[in-house]
Amino acid sequence: VLMFTLVICVGLMSYSHLIHIDTPPKDQSSYTNSPSTTAAPECTDEQRKKVAHQLMFQDDEDFKNSATKNLYGLKARSENFQCPNPTWIKSFYEEEISTDTNDEDDDHHYFLGISVGCNKGHDAIRTARMGLSSTDFDAQKWATELDKGRTDDKMDSGVCKQASSDQAKIVSPKRAGEMHCIEPMPSTFSLLKRASDALRHENQGLVLTHAAISSAQGTAQFPSGEAAGREDIGIDFCNSSAERLPAQCEDVSVYSLEGYVAKYVKSKGPINILQIDVEGWDFDVLFGASSVLDRTHYLEFEYHVSGKWNKLHLPDAVRLLDGKGFTCYWAGKGQLWRITECYFEVYNHWHGWSNVACVHRSQKKLSEKMENLFLETLDAW
Repeated sequence: VLMFTLVICVGLMSYSHLIHIDTPPKDQSSYTNSPSTTAAPECTDEQRKKVAHQLMFQDDEDFKNSATKNLYGLKARSENFQCPNPTWIKSFYEEEISTDTNDEDDDHHYFLGISVGCNKGHDAIRTARMGLSSTDFDAQKWATELDKGRTDDKMDSGVCKQASSDQAKIVSPKRAGEMHCIEPMPSTFSLLKRASDALRHENQGLVLTHAAISSAQGTAQFPSGEAAGREDIGIDFCNSSAERLPAQCEDVSVYSLEGYVAKYVKSKGPINILQIDVEGWDFDVLFGASSVLDRTHYLEFEYHVSGKWNKLHLPDAVRLLDGKGFTCYWAGKGQLWRITECYFEVYNHWHGWSNVACVHRSQKKLSEKMENLFLETLDAW
């Protein structure tokens, strides 16, 4: 882990020209997850065979002789975890939280969610509805308001078509809380702000912030004239596009996740759900999270071929999160494949768009739900 941390530090330094760095404020939060007393179980030989079969690659011993076949097979199967349907977290909030008034951390009374790279806000609105247990947040009404805010036909509809996906049932009394939607793209943030104002969501727990999240604090440039909702623009876009003129980009505040939480988040309690989608720069966000991860119960992030991920290996990131007490899974459409303690050599070579869901092992009910779904996924094929 130390060796990998040193490598990551060097990698972050090579991208420091993208951000004008400021010193972050110190997070004064008092809550931390209970120490994880159990390690993630190591996959059995039978489970490894099923994972390899379902994801269409051969096990480690044959990787060198079948590298092309393995990478092609995993690429073909990766469509299963590109646009996940996280039924495990929805059912947890619909069933477990609603029936348990003695939750380990008493977090059913207050919900805190953070969406980094909020884009058009579809996931944030669904998470707010689920976590705050509030019909004030309705995915269809949100999509309608976004559409009203379009000034032309340039709004990107999105690869996963989240506007039309389902939303959680409301089965619990309304909870107090805050749902943070952090978006750096100027045109997209304007669209978010207009929709939120029309629906009065910022009076109902939604917190909109025009900013980027990375490993350090300062400013970075983002394009000012791109289509609202465009999903393929990372923090390096203005620096890497040779045709783009400086006048076409504008400065946007950048925070580490720890710095953002210290400045903008009211609650000092647990972060129930943390979502990260920053077009290949997700590990920079995790690297700048520090104590924020110690407060986080459930985490989702993207893995990618673009951005910083192109130079990193997913198993290294998952092992670091394991050291923080998290168990991580490939996130599919109502299916999960465990990555933690179920590693394969192909994972060190494959880079592709996919999604990962992690749960802190101190959250026993959600941990059990996700592990049971992994076992069900293996038995279903």
